[in-house]
Amino acid sequence: MALKDTLESLLRERREGRGVEFKRAANWATTAVQAKVVRAALAMANKQDGGIIAFGLESRPGQPLHELAGMSRADYDSFTQDAVSSVVNTYASPHIDLTVEHLTFDEKEFVVVVVREFADYPVVCVKDFIVNDRPVIIRGKLYCRSRRMPESTEVQSPDDMRDIIELATTKGLERYFRHREIERGAVTPDSDDLFKRQLGDLSL
Repeated sequence: MALKDTLESLLRERREGRGVEFKRAANWATTAVQAKVVRAALAMANKQDGGIIAFGLESRPGQPLHELAGMSRADYDSFTQDAVSSVVNTYASPHIDLTVEHLTFDEKEFVVVVVREFADYPVVCVKDFIVNDRPVIIRGKLYCRSRRMPESTEVQSPDDMRDIIELATTKGLERYFRHREIERGAVTPDSDDLFKRQLGDLSL
């Protein structure tokens, strides 16, 4: 299924989950909005299959499904690939792979930030994010998606940490066996493999 079709399906379902977070319409220029996206991205990058943050949906008390409210053109246009990626990766190490998608659905406009799982190593926050003189994201912390409810939190339980360790271990084994296959000549190294070889110790 194409990415656009997948995102439209998630909007149609209107239900949050571990990998799906909905936000009401907002403008990217707002510091508090940036903090929420950074926190969610830090957490979703540490989750298998990553996740999405969708803007333009509103919750109603006592109702599990969100309303497809849409966004104003000014808010919709304020989210750009360069702006979102630049801010998010100021607070993340290693780099978070994300894309900003603009969708028109049911004649309303929505923005969806698609966050992919980490490529090699878990993502750690490298800088405090201060909002109203209070740190809402803390340097050195590892964030995850809660098992209890759809929210992004610091790692707090053995289960949360185990999920991240298992994902990192799986990726480490995949790298090891791929390198063995390349050394044996069974497969041809791709551009990422060649780039990492050129970096050598600098890639650590």
